[in-house]
Amino acid sequence: SVLAGKLAGARVLLMLHDTVSTPLFRGLFAALSPMCDGYIVVSRRTKETYFSGINSRWARKPVFEIPAPVDTTRFNAEDVDPSIGVLNECGISITTLGSVNPDKGLEYFIEMARLLKSRHPSISFNIVGPIYKSQAVYAKRLSKIVKNSGLLSLKFIGASDNVPAILKSTDIYVCSSLSEASPMSVWEAMAMELAVVSTNVGDVARYISDGKEGFVVPVADANALADKVGLLINSEALRSKFGQKARSVVLSELDIGVCVSKHRAVYHAIGGVTSF
Repeated sequence: SVLAGKLAGARVLLMLHDTVSTPLFRGLFAALSPMCDGYIVVSRRTKETYFSGINSRWARKPVFEIPAPVDTTRFNAEDVDPSIGVLNECGISITTLGSVNPDKGLEYFIEMARLLKSRHPSISFNIVGPIYKSQAVYAKRLSKIVKNSGLLSLKFIGASDNVPAILKSTDIYVCSSLSEASPMSVWEAMAMELAVVSTNVGDVARYISDGKEGFVVPVADANALADKVGLLINSEALRSKFGQKARSVVLSELDIGVCVSKHRAVYHAIGGVTSF
């Protein structure tokens, strides 16, 4: 696409989404960067991934930060009905969203669940997301861990085409990821006024001040996840406080309208567009 853009005589913006890249992709990036007129990154950590060390020279071209957006009209708790399959009428429901793969750190979510279950028998846990064939071995390993831990209240829900309903049925949202750039599932949970506990991945700490809009914990630390989630289990007032503040942050910083305006401004700056 970069080559096609240059051959067409167009301005080229390369959009970068990740914080972990292979040597092959880094090589392609270095080769194609001279043809780019600028870059859009979805997080500061993405910028650090691509524009540090030997690649820092490419940062002389403009680099624009625009996070992954959230449709706050669709993700609005006031307008969504809960999903019966996730709702825990007898206690607290704790959910994580995303395709089942090692980057999501689901071993730590499961270990967190094991630690919490002994203290709070009535809570339930949900892992919502597709299991692709390429991750069948990993998913089987997770299922074995769940079985050996005796976690009857932890369910693999599978893919869902109604994420707002899933989140409406949830009391606490947990992100146990080992790496992310701009985690949309976290932003969506915040938009739904959920109390969030997330590992410090991507730009999470930029939009969640620890102890203000939610909790941010170290990566690969099930004990830290359990401790912070435990605080939220014991305090409905704290869950409500975090949820309200989190939605406010999303409305001002991550709403799709805000992000569209940023994209428009970038296209004007790079392409000299006078109308859009």
